[in-house]
Amino acid sequence: MKTTLLLTTALGLLASPAALAQTVTLTPSVANVSTLNVRNGVDVFLTQGTTESLRIDARGFDEDEIVVEMSNGTLKLAVDRKGIWGGMGRNNYIKAYLTVKNLSAINVSSGADVHGQTDFTADQLAINVSSGADLTMNVKARDMTVSVSSGADATLSGSTERLVAKSSGGADLHAQKLIADVCQVQASGGADAKVYGRKEFRLQASGGGDIDFSGPGQVVSRQTSGGGDINSH
Repeated sequence: MKTTLLLTTALGLLASPAALAQTVTLTPSVANVSTLNVRNGVDVFLTQGTTESLRIDARGFDEDEIVVEMSNGTLKLAVDRKGIWGGMGRNNYIKAYLTVKNLSAINVSSGADVHGQTDFTADQLAINVSSGADLTMNVKARDMTVSVSSGADATLSGSTERLVAKSSGGADLHAQKLIADVCQVQASGGADAKVYGRKEFRLQASGGGDIDFSGPGQVVSRQTSGGGDINSH
């Protein structure tokens, strides 16, 4: 009887709103952000503006489980789950509303998401999306490098003079609405890449990777191996 009572009490605590659904709001100070690193299921709503700010709304997490680190221009947003029940609860979330003046690098991994809320302008921008993460942005940049890997997804629109992109490990790159003058793309390991080029293409597909390209650009180089495919649309 005592064992049953203890088990019932424990289950009740686990299911209670206080245990699983507490809400936290944080407003950490940020300044001069140049690199954004996001991990562990954090959802970032990214805005470019004339000032910089960050607000975090979280449900089902303690404050000390929310990682916000600012060092040498790099902002890290992540989760450090405590205890054996970390990650339980389908209604748990961490949403970060971030406004920055400019960024030169965005790194998204481990199931995190970045949602561009405004058009984003940069001179040079490096984007890395990996391990089941997602990124959606409209970008205008002179030079862009994009890496998508390990089941991640990146959807890009806008324009750039030069795009260097790599999609690997079952990832998907949707950049057919990103108008690139020069487009250099690699796809491998069962990954997909869709791109648009106005002047020049350099394309390489291997290991079951697929590249779909469109636009008036000239194909300067085209290489396939190991079941890779390159198709024009």
